Amino acid sequence: QEVMIRDGGLEWVTIAEAGNNPEPIRALVSRRLLEDESRLDKEPTLLIATGKGKVRAGIFSRQHLLTSGLECSTALPVVRDAKKRKMNVIMVDPNVHGDRLGMVTFEKSMEHLFRRWEKEESSEPTSSPPFNQ
Repeated sequence: QEVMIRDGGLEWVTIAEAGNNPEPIRALVSRRLLEDESRLDKEPTLLIATGKGKVRAGIFSRQHLLTSGLECSTALPVVRDAKKRKMNVIMVDPNVHGDRLGMVTFEKSMEHLFRRWEKEESSEPTSSPPFNQ
């Protein structure tokens, strides 16, 4: 993850506090979006989500990572390519609270990061901006 953060210009953004869990729900987000949230409306955004299991944000297979290396078992090549193409990157971490809560965590992440338009249209007060660090 550190290499993807460095090469992709990404930063961790907290989606929801930890509560009774050991870690908060977070996502890796392009610094470009942190600087100007309106880029989400104007520029292409690449969403990267790992599958169910014990893997974390941007890592597709721990076993493959150990035997084959970073390039073929992580999102690193895709993140680098997205940066070259001036695309925004959002990488969620659905397994942060374990694979049994993966879908719930994924839904919370999607709601927080991408449903801001619905919040703006409703009469309810909006919560914190999606890209607060």
